[in-house]
Amino acid sequence: MDPIESWVDVSELRRMADALLIRPEHPEESRSDPHAGPFGAQFEGFEAEPVAGSGGAVGAVAEQGRGASKARDALASARELARKGGLLEGSDRRASEIINGGLEEKSLSPSLKKEKAEEGLPKGGGGNSVIEGLAPFGGWLHDALGSRSYFLLERSGNVVVDEAKSEKLHHLARTLAQAAFTAKRQAGAAAVGNLHIKVEQGSVLEVIPVNTREGLFILGVLLARPLLPRQVETAARGLQQVIDSASF
Repeated sequence: MDPIESWVDVSELRRMADALLIRPEHPEESRSDPHAGPFGAQFEGFEAEPVAGSGGAVGAVAEQGRGASKARDALASARELARKGGLLEGSDRRASEIINGGLEEKSLSPSLKKEKAEEGLPKGGGGNSVIEGLAPFGGWLHDALGSRSYFLLERSGNVVVDEAKSEKLHHLARTLAQAAFTAKRQAGAAAVGNLHIKVEQGSVLEVIPVNTREGLFILGVLLARPLLPRQVETAARGLQQVIDSASF
């Protein structure tokens, strides 16, 4: 007798072999879904843990970007408003046309204009008005900074001094000053600062808001080129000293 057959059940071995050769009646049921993945169709995936602090950092960066862009948008809107309103002209016109009457002035005599400007300003202790104290200021601006002319406005829009003789430039200065105030509030700047804009070829308007004892004034200076920051500081300090000393 074969020694192997002594412990192998031949009939049981044949039954197992036949069972392996039999095909299933429903092969589509036994076939696994190729799109189900290795974990089956019910597997929804792992939950990712959020990185600590990432949301706050992104929000802070986005908030800073919005604050800076608001300041730029305010200034850009003011420039666009001035351009659409005809306040900024093309380079084909001469600077003298802008300065001397691109917009017709109201027919007021020099004496009436002076009286109107003096209405909002107090008299000094020595009897001289602030306007009289400003008489030498234009010459000082020309000598110290090379200005061509200047004008001075109250925040309300009243004209205090007007060497430029152009309501168009007055309106432009008020528009830019308001843009500076808006930018200061939105960006949280410590100071209003100054703005300059090219009104013609070789002619720049510097707009400098100045705080004094009599309130806020808007100084507009016409020059050939923009002022340096230290020159802007000099002009603002000079005007401040003149008005403060004349208001006693």
